[in-house]
Amino acid sequence: MASKIILDTNVVLDYFLERPDFAEDTHRLFQTSRQTYELCITSHTVSDIYYLSRSSFETHALLKEKLDNLYSFVKILDVNEADCKKALMSNVSDYEDAILAECALRHKAVAIITRDNNDFKNAKVSNYSPKEFLKNDN
Repeated sequence: MASKIILDTNVVLDYFLERPDFAEDTHRLFQTSRQTYELCITSHTVSDIYYLSRSSFETHALLKEKLDNLYSFVKILDVNEADCKKALMSNVSDYEDAILAECALRHKAVAIITRDNNDFKNAKVSNYSPKEFLKNDN
């Protein structure tokens, strides 16, 4: 089984919405890393992606199509009660990020890919920006 990497919401949104300053790195990450790693998002990230991107699509059908495409190559990991409780005690100061970090730890992820590296500096799972991960992985 391939090693898991967890994608933070901001990285998925960069890919999903093709944000000009970040889309190139995220597209490269998604294309090259899925050959070697299991790309994962948390179940909590799913609702965030939907909520934060819905106004960027002309129709609800287009948004659902884009989500369905994303789900074809990204595994959705559950967030459970223990993740939420451990996140309260975490050294990761942002609670939402702490939940993601605890979920990553429980699922034995090798890395969290984020543009908010500072938020994850105290996480027990290594974190990288997409650019850093691509550079270090080659």
